[in-house]
Amino acid sequence: MLKLAQEISKQGTVSVITAELASMNDPLQQKAINNDVDEAIWEEMDTGLCHQGRVTANFIVLMALGRCIAAAGLVSDPAHQAIAFAAYAIITPGFEPIAKIPLGLVRRSKETW
Repeated sequence: MLKLAQEISKQGTVSVITAELASMNDPLQQKAINNDVDEAIWEEMDTGLCHQGRVTANFIVLMALGRCIAAAGLVSDPAHQAIAFAAYAIITPGFEPIAKIPLGLVRRSKETW
């Protein structure tokens, strides 16, 4: 599909939109579906992380709230400590910005990392 878009682009400007497959259901073809692989292209991953990994006011508030919960858990008894650390991991949206670093390095893209 992308090769076709590349050929067409020789005649003028072309916009291409891609997406990862989210769901596929066909009981008659279930074995083929189970053996199928859907791999994201680098640009698609980059775009997704750029949209989801922006440092906004909500991001900063959630990170601060999560850190407060984790700090409170540090001085708690072991049962409350485990709950606090689990809550911290759920509340804080720290994965996407951190994931942009290795993706930017692999793609050699300063804009990403």
